[in-house]
Amino acid sequence: MDLGTRHTKPMIYGKSIYGQLLFLVLALLFLSSHDVLASDVPQMKAKLQYVNGIEKVDLLNELSSAVWDNDREEAFGFAELAAGEAEKLGYENGRAKAIKNMGVVKYLTGDYENAIAYYQQAFSIYSSLGDKTGMGACNHNLALIYQLQGDYQKAMELYKKSLEIDMELGDEEGVAMSYHNIGDLYYYLANYPLALDYFQNALDIFTRLDNKSKMSELIVNIAAVYEINGDIGQAIYRNQDALKIASETGNKWMEGMCLCNLGSNYIGLNEPDEALDYLIRAILVREEVDDKKGMLEVLQLIGKAFEQKDLVDKAIDYYFQSLKYSEELDDKRNIAETFTLIGINLAFKKRYSDAVQYFMQSLEIAEEIGARAEIMENYHQLAMVWSSKNNYDSASYYIQKYAILFDSISGKNVPVEELKRQVLRSDKNPFETKIRNYRIVILIGSILVFVLAVLVVVLLRKKEL
Repeated sequence: MDLGTRHTKPMIYGKSIYGQLLFLVLALLFLSSHDVLASDVPQMKAKLQYVNGIEKVDLLNELSSAVWDNDREEAFGFAELAAGEAEKLGYENGRAKAIKNMGVVKYLTGDYENAIAYYQQAFSIYSSLGDKTGMGACNHNLALIYQLQGDYQKAMELYKKSLEIDMELGDEEGVAMSYHNIGDLYYYLANYPLALDYFQNALDIFTRLDNKSKMSELIVNIAAVYEINGDIGQAIYRNQDALKIASETGNKWMEGMCLCNLGSNYIGLNEPDEALDYLIRAILVREEVDDKKGMLEVLQLIGKAFEQKDLVDKAIDYYFQSLKYSEELDDKRNIAETFTLIGINLAFKKRYSDAVQYFMQSLEIAEEIGARAEIMENYHQLAMVWSSKNNYDSASYYIQKYAILFDSISGKNVPVEELKRQVLRSDKNPFETKIRNYRIVILIGSILVFVLAVLVVVLLRKKEL
């Protein structure tokens, strides 16, 4: 069934090193109806010269989805050609799909503003055709972008609209996918019991439909909930279960992801050698399927493993290797994330000025694409660097920006003036915990500065006497 090319987010993994109260979210993105094998592409291209009309439009759209993982420019070109041909023919369904594919490519490159515009245009065409499946898919993909930008309320509204359409159509697979993405959103909101409920509901449907590919994806998501709750043993058990399904079904793409996730799990257990065993296997699998997106992510994790072994230079080297893939794919989100990771390691080496430069570059990109989680992460790192340099004014500036942005994302309205009172809070939400600890750091620094100032005044007065 063509679900209208929906994005899903099967795994959220990766934790920070050196006890800085940080975990970075690395979202591995894939496209649910992307079933064309890379090996089919040459034959499809050859066929182009023999087809015309609607068949050509459909083939161009297929080619676009077949190559967008590895050649974004070519994928956009195919979709653009399909849109033009469809418009000449008055083939509105093909034009809507082509425009949606253009949105997919912009989404994959981190150009969220244009991705939103294309999805909205495609939604309008699907709406005029009364194509509710297409409408639901566009809502789904728009929701994911708003989720990535930290606009969780708008994302939830769109996910639920998509779910309503799926239920109205009796589309069980669509319902399951909506449950999947709503579960992801609750994960980001740190509502892990609800996230687990939605993941399990989705898994139940896909199990009933005997969709083993989706089953393994949901098992991976469930593993992510266990990981974030600190039950790494259960996360490993689930990821190994997903790996077994992927191996039995010959799903190399999923096999590579499961190996990556197991590597992440062992990083969480502070067992970098065990992690590296899985990550090296992941590299071999991902090279086999030419998964460039997957390669950049496994290289990031290898960098983290070397961080745990205190081999910072090696970690930085792998981050730069990952960065090359991000730049090749024009993946702005991952470029920003990798700049942050490089900055963290430079800060560990006490190369604070260089670290600040990387954090600022990452911040600039994150602000450009509206990735608020990455913006907050860079505020965090800049606060830590300036605090290390005993520049408490600059540290306080960034932690207050962090707190304000967190408050806007979480829907809480905590004025900056109340920071001192907030230090005493004891919420279990990890983001709240980070804010509380950062505020403690800055508060202590401010108190020290105040004490020193008082001592200076006292000494000066003694001299005057």
